[in-house]
Amino acid sequence: DRRRDDLARLPVDRSFVLKGIGVVVTGTLWSGEIRPGDVLHTPTGLRPRVRGVQNHGHPAEVAYAGARTALDLTGVDASGIESGDVLLSYPVPAGRDLDVRVRLIERSKPLAHGVRVRLHHGTRSTNARVRLTDREELQPGTGALARLRLDEPFVTLRGDRFVLRSMDGVTVGGGTVLDPSATGRRPDPSWLEALESNDAKKAVPLALARKPTQGMTTEELSLVLGLPSDEVSRALQSDARVETIGNIHVAAGEVVAARERLLTALERRAAKRPENPEITVAEARTATGLSTPLADAVLADVTFEAVRVTDTGVSLPHANSVPPELEREAEQLLQDLQAAGPQPPAAEPTPAMRLLIKRGDAVELGGSLFTAREAAESVLERIKTICRESGEISLSGLRDSLGTSRKYAQAWLEYSDAAGVTSRTGDVRVLTRRHRQTM
Repeated sequence: DRRRDDLARLPVDRSFVLKGIGVVVTGTLWSGEIRPGDVLHTPTGLRPRVRGVQNHGHPAEVAYAGARTALDLTGVDASGIESGDVLLSYPVPAGRDLDVRVRLIERSKPLAHGVRVRLHHGTRSTNARVRLTDREELQPGTGALARLRLDEPFVTLRGDRFVLRSMDGVTVGGGTVLDPSATGRRPDPSWLEALESNDAKKAVPLALARKPTQGMTTEELSLVLGLPSDEVSRALQSDARVETIGNIHVAAGEVVAARERLLTALERRAAKRPENPEITVAEARTATGLSTPLADAVLADVTFEAVRVTDTGVSLPHANSVPPELEREAEQLLQDLQAAGPQPPAAEPTPAMRLLIKRGDAVELGGSLFTAREAAESVLERIKTICRESGEISLSGLRDSLGTSRKYAQAWLEYSDAAGVTSRTGDVRVLTRRHRQTM
């Protein structure tokens, strides 16, 4: 589970190589626990494994939050991890836009909207531009909401603290991260107010409303809101503004809307292709308008009885029963194809024709030509016989044998090639290896 309460974070302040040991990193463990054998993650995608742990200079079986920690790592070279990096027990996306609560110290100068500052977080720092939310200037000793645009992406979490310095190195203030994945042109005051309140009941619906097609698990909500997962779980219980599908929570109404979009897509498919009313699972996911995990949760929900989900696709429950009029049309069409033999007339891929193809009663030759399965099998056997007797077959030879026109003979030879019965050699065809037989 990916919960805020157990995420291990180690900002690295030193990284070096010890002869006979390998890469060693040190830092103060901010949260969580790290044990030998754990696989950690870096923002750049590396996955070093912990070979050994030391707490305050002594070998240990586990490093706890707050402890001065050294880790012996494998799976990474000396240049892979540097001072300022952060090691995590699972991946957390880095961001360049942070919505924050910033506060100036009493002795600082006023901070103007748009000014550039130096941001310090953990063991890392970068330049950033401050965009105040509701004023043009922040006075010393006061605080305000702001958005920080960082020059480099940082891994931060809700509740993290940071220090701001002027570009000449003078400390001017600091603040708290509210939203580490800020979006939109301007911060949303109601969202930031909910985050600052630390009230899960207030913040959860707003968090879900910001991801209507994705939803969030309890663990993801815990991470975003900076609250313990048990508090988030209590807030989710009996909240009419939230609905849960599988283990994913969404804003109320989103699942119903997604189901309606899927039903509309299935009804259109059934009307357009009554002989094959099923859509693929991938098409069904797209039709819901939801992210893949949430769409899969909707399709897997046993209470959603309005659709039929199988290994091959998704359809309306009774859509696979062929309408009587289409059945009659298909029966008449099959009789016509059987009567035509090796010279079927040109035809369109009508629903009746597609139904016959789906059932295996008809095959497509190409070039708007369709034929009965029995006719196709008969012609292929004739091609095999001629090839075994003569070693090869030409277009004119098949034409004369079938008593057809050149157009049909060409279509049958191309069909034979596609079926893997023959292969072309110059102007003739020969049997493929698996169809050759000793005379």
